[in-house]
Amino acid sequence: MSIKVIEDVFRRKQKEMETYVKEEFPRKAGKVALDHFRENFDKEGYVDGGLHKWKEPKRKHKRGKAATRYKTLHSGRNNLRDSLRFRVEEGKAIIHTDVEYAYIHNYGGNINHPITRKQRVKTMETHIRRTGTQHRTKNSMWKGLALTPRTSYTIKMPQRRFIGPGRELKEKLQKMAEKDISNLLNK
Repeated sequence: MSIKVIEDVFRRKQKEMETYVKEEFPRKAGKVALDHFRENFDKEGYVDGGLHKWKEPKRKHKRGKAATRYKTLHSGRNNLRDSLRFRVEEGKAIIHTDVEYAYIHNYGGNINHPITRKQRVKTMETHIRRTGTQHRTKNSMWKGLALTPRTSYTIKMPQRRFIGPGRELKEKLQKMAEKDISNLLNK
């Protein structure tokens, strides 16, 4: 084999490697990461050095409610899970979602919610419907909500991380890259 042929082989391999690094790997890595993050929803926890289970929602402890049939962070439509997408920019995969409540679920925090006039009217209507003709003398949770002097309430949302870096994801990506590079060099 002459030096010219060896040079051509090295140039071709270098071009193939550059294409892999800039285009193929980010696309494949985005798909692997997306599948990994969607698995977090199925496992009801975040996988990073083992499974870190999410705190169960309060609705799970209520008897006879239809909402108890869904897993944590799941619903009939699975909007949050299915909103995860990836795009490739400048040789890297960016995982994103357009759901506005994804951040508060992933990182936790407090949600300050104002009590509106419409809510007060609806809760008073519920109180009247449930207590009947004695609605003026009977007290209920609904009457308390309608007549509260508070102007807002705070919801404490626990962290239920579903997206972010993790050891298992890093290992999956590393194995994929090693396999692909080995196949590329041995072609």
